[in-house]
Amino acid sequence: SSAAGSLPAPGEGLHRKVAVPLAQLQLGEDPSSPHHGMVFVLLSMAKEAIEIYDLETAETHLERAAGLQGGASSAAYFHLMSILRLKQRRIEEAAAARDQMLSRFPEILQNPIILSNAAWLYVHQGLPQKALQLLDEAEQYSDPPKDLVYVRALAYESMDQLDKAEEVLRKAVLPGGALLRFEDTVDVKLAMQYTELLVLRGRSAEVEGLVGPIVTASEIINGHDHVVTLCAREGHAAALRALG
Repeated sequence: SSAAGSLPAPGEGLHRKVAVPLAQLQLGEDPSSPHHGMVFVLLSMAKEAIEIYDLETAETHLERAAGLQGGASSAAYFHLMSILRLKQRRIEEAAAARDQMLSRFPEILQNPIILSNAAWLYVHQGLPQKALQLLDEAEQYSDPPKDLVYVRALAYESMDQLDKAEEVLRKAVLPGGALLRFEDTVDVKLAMQYTELLVLRGRSAEVEGLVGPIVTASEIINGHDHVVTLCAREGHAAALRALG
């Protein structure tokens, strides 16, 4: 298909959820708590805020949940706190939340999305080999998330194995040699990651026909003011500057 044919219809995928559903993270919850329902609502609201990068609102919801009986004792709470702190670039605090979750609920490592998120954090901690081990485990499941490709490429890049990073990204972004059909934010991030790598490797000419559709797709999927769209525009501008 053509690049233009890879774009979703307006609004398609706009509300797609890319994180693990909270229903799969109910370990450690106390259904008998009088605040059980409110805690779940607050955690759900925090999850939605994190997904749209409204990190201040997410912080508020998590603080309110933690103030209620049982609000800070579930796998869902630790998972969301870890992702929030990572997006805030508070790496040590993110790792502490992840480690608490995994030590209290080791069975949660059977979830490939949890494995992917834990690996993502390991990359930011400067531990790419640990990240790759978790990614290998996650890929054994029948329906591994697309995020695995993004995190695996990050791990390879951090190890300066750029050929491997480019190979995994090219397969995802240009399946069959044509630009993928953008369905969600992960697709946009994969395409951005691929074009950034090509520019880094001095191959800006190869991204000329890709960066425009990436920006358009992000505007449709995420909105014009979303942080991913803003990053896509910056990447577009950087590619044009590199082309001279």
